[in-house]
Amino acid sequence: MLSKNNAGLKNTSNGAAFFALLCLIPIFIVIVTYGWGRILMPILPIGSPYDAILAYIGGIFLAGVGVVLAKLIAADRIQVDLEPEGKNKLAAWVASCWAYILVLLVISALGTARTIFTISQAPAVLSEELSETGSKLRDLQIQIETLLKTPEYDKRAAEFKATRAKMESTLGQFEAEMLRVREQEVAKLETQRSKVESLWIQYKSEVENAQNCGVGPEALKRFKELQDVLKGLTPMSGSSTDCKAVEKVLKQTRDRVDALKESQYSLAQKNCGMSSAAAQRYAELQSVLPALSSVPSGEMSCDKSPALLTKQVDLVKTAIAKVDVPEAEVPATILAFKKKAAKDIQTQIDEIEDVVVNSGKIVSDVALPVLRKSWELYRKTLAEAESLAEGKKTKLARDIKKEEVENIENLSNILRILAARWDKFMTYLTIFAAVLLDLILIAFFRRHLSSGISKVSNSPYAEYASGDNIFKN
Repeated sequence: MLSKNNAGLKNTSNGAAFFALLCLIPIFIVIVTYGWGRILMPILPIGSPYDAILAYIGGIFLAGVGVVLAKLIAADRIQVDLEPEGKNKLAAWVASCWAYILVLLVISALGTARTIFTISQAPAVLSEELSETGSKLRDLQIQIETLLKTPEYDKRAAEFKATRAKMESTLGQFEAEMLRVREQEVAKLETQRSKVESLWIQYKSEVENAQNCGVGPEALKRFKELQDVLKGLTPMSGSSTDCKAVEKVLKQTRDRVDALKESQYSLAQKNCGMSSAAAQRYAELQSVLPALSSVPSGEMSCDKSPALLTKQVDLVKTAIAKVDVPEAEVPATILAFKKKAAKDIQTQIDEIEDVVVNSGKIVSDVALPVLRKSWELYRKTLAEAESLAEGKKTKLARDIKKEEVENIENLSNILRILAARWDKFMTYLTIFAAVLLDLILIAFFRRHLSSGISKVSNSPYAEYASGDNIFKN
């Protein structure tokens, strides 16, 4: 069985305690330095980047002081433990070094709390404030619509909207009828062209008959049928019993047929003028739009009708768009303000949502400019709305800016935020962790210094292990 006083185990334990202390001290210094750097930066009366440099230099100095104080407090505790029994050692220890403990708590706890707040609490606070500000902007938009109602204008605007809708329906009917007429003529044209192709195939078959060589009675009959549908088609020279000339005659005839087909059966030859139904729809439009120009009701070639129809429809749409409430009855100032306010508020809400959604971790440098802009927009827009409302007021807050959030880097504002978030677990964790780090550092120093005492307890120099000489180890 191992002895309780085994020297090897003691040395291992003491060595581990020493290395643990060496690891803890840099962690302590980094945490406290960062926290105090963030505390000092906003209050230094110098510009960037010198404020950050000096702030972190000051943070390092304070962290060093904290380490020295932790060692001193641990040493005092050991010295009290070495004193004879018979009195309350904890009370004696507190009485001997309460000032050191208080200074250490101020230095370490504030620095640690500031660091933890920056890492854990600040993003949550900024995220909550962004969401709350977005909600208040939406409430403002609703209140503006309620505050600046225009019932008389809204009624008139609805009437004119219905009138425009009826005109647009009539215009749609006119356009559909014009397109129907054209589609009908195009279908007829395709039928006629198909008939020409069918007659040509029959004629070509007879011409290529080896027994007739293009001059048989059936071939002449088919050619006559082609002449009936293609005015001006005449037999090509070379039509004879010479079978060698058949291919040449067919090619010449085909070219002639194609030329006549394109000239006689093209969209340019078809009339796509207004039908009676289209003319009636257009007359209805002219009855409510007197300034509307007339459309030719006679001949209109089908190849030109699409462009002319598009142009006329655009003119009618422009005329319909002008049918609105007379300017004298329009509350132009209120409408312009409501439109601008709605646009500005939506733009700002989009900015807020972009920060909340697209930022992995919300930082003050990104969130605060958006929040300040949102607060100013809210204040300004609400004041303008109530001014236009001629004395009417809303129940909304005059200003939604939060001083503690706007200056979230300031220590006093951080304390206010923590006090307001008393129901949050992270608030207690922040405070507890700040004190716990001090206690851990003191405990590590006490363990290390105690091991030093045990090493010299049996030596001729044991008397130098007292509290007065503790820092010589």
